[in-house]
Amino acid sequence: MAGPAVLVLHALIGGLAGSAIAFGGVGKLIPAGLIKISIFIVLAPIIGMILGILNQLIVNFFVKRSEQSPKRLNHLFKRLQLVSAAIYSFSHGSNDAQKTMGILFALLVAAKKLNMDDSMPVWIIFLCHIMIAAGTMFGGFRIVRTMGTRLTKLTP
Repeated sequence: MAGPAVLVLHALIGGLAGSAIAFGGVGKLIPAGLIKISIFIVLAPIIGMILGILNQLIVNFFVKRSEQSPKRLNHLFKRLQLVSAAIYSFSHGSNDAQKTMGILFALLVAAKKLNMDDSMPVWIIFLCHIMIAAGTMFGGFRIVRTMGTRLTKLTP
């Protein structure tokens, strides 16, 4: 899953950096910001992998010491899988909304409707969240069905 997100981030950063260069030259870029982004483009998947392995070790530790029957554990993991999917979906949607908010803010700054020092307008925040929720509501079930049943079989 990290692959497509990383590509979108690369495209977003590259597009914004290219626009800044076209607008005012290389001097418009902020090297410290680009360095931070570049470092975490590499570190984020590594951190995620380490946390995933740690999570798996903790779960294995508790399951091996559990005196529950496999049937009860299966039932528990079915419930926990729903909680995990909800948290993942919320995090993913929040991340997508923030990227969209940043683009809208940059457009409003370029149009001189806002200044760089202004805070994010509340209407942009609500607009982005509403649009992502609407997209999920009207079309998200297709990708969920494809990812959840056609590409791989999810089991607890």
